Amino acid sequence: MSEHNIKTKAGIKWSLIDQVVRQIVVLVISGILSRLLTPSEYGLLGMATVVIGFLQVMKDAGLGASIIQRREITDAEVSTIFWFNVMAGFALAIVLALVSPLLAVFFGESKLVVLTAVLALNFALSSFGIVPDILIRKTLDFKSFFFRNLGAVLVGGVVGIALAFKGAGVWALVAQSFVTTLINIFIGFRMITWRPSLVFRISLLKSHLKFALPLLGDSSINYWVRNIDNLLVGRMLGSTALGLYTRAYTLMLLPVRQISGTLSRVMFPSFSLIQEDEQKIRDQYQKLVALIAAICFPLMAFLGVYAQEVILVVYGKGWLDVVPIFRVLCLLGALQSIGTLSGAVFSAKGKTLLMMKVGLVAKAVMIAGIVIGLVKGGLVGMAWGYLFSSMASFVMETFFVARVLGASLWSFLGCFKKETLGALIFLFTLIGGKYFWTGDSALSLILVLKQLAVCVVAFLLYVLALSWCRSSGLSIIRNNIYGRRKKHSSPDAG
Repeated sequence: MSEHNIKTKAGIKWSLIDQVVRQIVVLVISGILSRLLTPSEYGLLGMATVVIGFLQVMKDAGLGASIIQRREITDAEVSTIFWFNVMAGFALAIVLALVSPLLAVFFGESKLVVLTAVLALNFALSSFGIVPDILIRKTLDFKSFFFRNLGAVLVGGVVGIALAFKGAGVWALVAQSFVTTLINIFIGFRMITWRPSLVFRISLLKSHLKFALPLLGDSSINYWVRNIDNLLVGRMLGSTALGLYTRAYTLMLLPVRQISGTLSRVMFPSFSLIQEDEQKIRDQYQKLVALIAAICFPLMAFLGVYAQEVILVVYGKGWLDVVPIFRVLCLLGALQSIGTLSGAVFSAKGKTLLMMKVGLVAKAVMIAGIVIGLVKGGLVGMAWGYLFSSMASFVMETFFVARVLGASLWSFLGCFKKETLGALIFLFTLIGGKYFWTGDSALSLILVLKQLAVCVVAFLLYVLALSWCRSSGLSIIRNNIYGRRKKHSSPDAG
């Protein structure tokens, strides 16, 4: 096995460990905080972060990705990018503080003035951690990420819970964010040998900006599409509705981030190392999409069918209004899980301008779907509009990814058809089994045992269906589980 494959596999392993462990901790912390805070308080933070998140994209300007994409880069270039990020971070933080009164007027929430101004300071401080994070990612050293992220999430979560218990309200979430940011910066610098030198040359930025600016444009478009729902809900329906929606969306994203997000952030630096070998990138891309589908599709199906039970366990009885929204978002999560790798392909191949152009059209379709859905059907209607418009955008983006790699749209769409069939069998088995016993008491031990039996049967049918279809995703899972025992076999994902 080549050194590149070894580093990629190690990166995927540690990134997956990082995501799984960290998201479990985040889920536990979120569950506790949801019982101490109200939907309105979560909605207030959501209103502020709509703008802050966009400025976060602007602060990096895509230069971090440029560091990863370059096979060779000098210390002077890295230092220049570091100081650019810091200056941009503080300049944008000042702008954020100045526009906080306008944000409060837009949402009709006077509390946003002070809240946004305080969050602006955290925003500025986070700019110090951008380059260290990028350098860790460039070397595929995701083992370091695991320890750093886990420590930051744990300490930040403990602080947030303690303050929420004391009645701090939304400020508990703000303190949690501050502590997490500071720990990430401190540990991030401890994990790398590089230190910024007092060098800042505009001339060194020019070649990086040629790559980064189209990426910034696409990221900006993508950000507003991902957050136009929050903006509209907060403006039209208020902080309580926004709190409900953001909790549903965040919970849906947990498995998506764990699996597809993990692979996406590893595969961009990995694809960059082999950017001249289109056949190899194409093969890895298709296998990884099949792998993501094999894991995420049945997981999202399970969450959708048992949405009420999941919400009760994670958030408590006060959040049951989230259930119908969450069910639709689970379908969206399945789709988003297989769409995350497209950006890695465009970036690794240096096609950021094409990515931005495709994004302009695809994201316009998504915005239209979100707006129409919200106007016609409220929160649930917006979720359906988000889903259908995302399906159209996914096909559009996949067409151009296939074109960049010299393949056809149908070959790329077909790479996860077996996993889709298996997931449908899994879904309908769960639905049939759950609603066959609708007359049982929700508190009955017998009902719980019956549902566990249904899940086991559904899972076995799913695995049998994938085996019968000779699923690539299942093959990769098997080879990576048993690969060490069978020395003669090598993982398909390698």
